[in-house]
Amino acid sequence: MIEIIGKYNKSDVFTDELEPATYQQILDMCNLEYLKDAVIKIMPDCHVGTGCTIGTTILFEDDHPIAINPLHVGVDIGCGVKVSKLINADVNFKQLDSVIRNKIPVGFAVHKKKIGAALDFINALNCKKKLTNIDRLACSLGTLGSGNHFIEIDTDSSGKNYLLVHSGSRNLGLQVANFYGSISNRDGFLSVANTQDYLQDMLTCQTFATKNRDRISSTILKEMGIKEVESFHTIHNYIEKDAARKYYILRKGAVSANAGEQLVIPLNMRDGSLLAVGKGNLDWNYSAPHGAGRILSRSQAKKKLDLVEFKKEMEGIYSTSVSKSTLDESPMAYKNISEILKYVGETVKIIDTLKSVYNFKA
Repeated sequence: MIEIIGKYNKSDVFTDELEPATYQQILDMCNLEYLKDAVIKIMPDCHVGTGCTIGTTILFEDDHPIAINPLHVGVDIGCGVKVSKLINADVNFKQLDSVIRNKIPVGFAVHKKKIGAALDFINALNCKKKLTNIDRLACSLGTLGSGNHFIEIDTDSSGKNYLLVHSGSRNLGLQVANFYGSISNRDGFLSVANTQDYLQDMLTCQTFATKNRDRISSTILKEMGIKEVESFHTIHNYIEKDAARKYYILRKGAVSANAGEQLVIPLNMRDGSLLAVGKGNLDWNYSAPHGAGRILSRSQAKKKLDLVEFKKEMEGIYSTSVSKSTLDESPMAYKNISEILKYVGETVKIIDTLKSVYNFKA
């Protein structure tokens, strides 16, 4: 563990290796007077992010004022992974790939028709009048996006299949984050009144993101004729309010790990995900890493990594997404699984490793 001490606060970073730029970004946060009463803990998958370090958790106790910088949550509010355990059946990967490409809009694409549920979310926002392209937003529920968003079939140690969908609040979350960022003060923080409006709108975007993943997974299962036994969501860009324990926790690229809580930690296209249960460790802000963490930025990965090696690393996994355009999402761009396993035992119990057998990225 590394302790970073700033002018107004300190932070525990749950890793023994930290890039200088990440160290500086965390130190800058500890130098913010707005966060002097908060508890800052950084997850082991941390790396430099926009607004703040990916892997940041900030706990605000009820007897201290909550200080919100919208960029600390980020623009993909409520982004996360839905995990669906499937009734044991063989999955035709070629058929699945066709279903995704024909039924799930990816990248910047949206549906051709407005979706009523999407309009309900839009109309619930305090900042609705500040949104643009509302007709397009109304067509975006049930769309994947791009970057690190994915659809995957994983297999557990007993041979059971899981459908994983990683997506967020799409352009809706982006617009909401940008609006509240535009009315923040010179240091990036919201007034008390705007904080309450933001928290309400953040929750609306978070729910939109959950329903977005639900719609994607239900479309796939229906088209494939497959049923799920059970499912859960693990989200990583949001603020949690716990009335019983009287706190707020901001998580940016970090996930909840309350005692007994089921969660998933995606690793990379090759290695799949860790299925885990939270231990409820206050020293970790009741949190866990949201993934393996990048060792190369997207631009670095595009320059340094090789498509031939990428294809070799993905042998044995069905994917039509291995190309130059996805080099920045190749396994070589992420930390090794051992780096995560080395640290997370204090906050989660690993139940199983879900091995990737099919992967789709836009």
